[in-house]
Amino acid sequence: MRLPQTLLYVLTLSLVACRQEASVTARWHEEPVKYLRLAVLFESANYTTTGNFVENFDRVGVTVPDETQDYRYAIERLDSRRVRIVARPKADGLHSAIAAVVGYDGNARDAICVSDDPASEPPKFPTIPANFAKPVRCPPGSSGGELYELSPVNRSHESSSF
Repeated sequence: MRLPQTLLYVLTLSLVACRQEASVTARWHEEPVKYLRLAVLFESANYTTTGNFVENFDRVGVTVPDETQDYRYAIERLDSRRVRIVARPKADGLHSAIAAVVGYDGNARDAICVSDDPASEPPKFPTIPANFAKPVRCPPGSSGGELYELSPVNRSHESSSF
């Protein structure tokens, strides 16, 4: 049974991620960062343990609503190695956001990017190199980057980006 292993992995990643959460939520609207953080943690852990992404929130295993008073959330699988979770604001004046996960040979790398200015559509997919020594880059007009590194930095990976 993989669920206990996945749950343990998510809990471990949560502890690692706590060091950056305060600075991220201080800069951006707390709601999308909170929900995207939960979704990306589970997607990353699920890919690392099963090699697959989950495509709807009912199967994510954490509480990520399809929508709230201010945002609509959606999981969008781009291909077998890339998934994005988007937060689209329902009203003017709110920032949009994207959480992206890329799988590489049993490992996963992720990023959360939030629009610098209020925007109705989320930022484009960030650049997430397979080489863990290279930084994740959010697209122009957004800020953020890698919040959780799921694989040892010294692991060898071919360099590529999307």
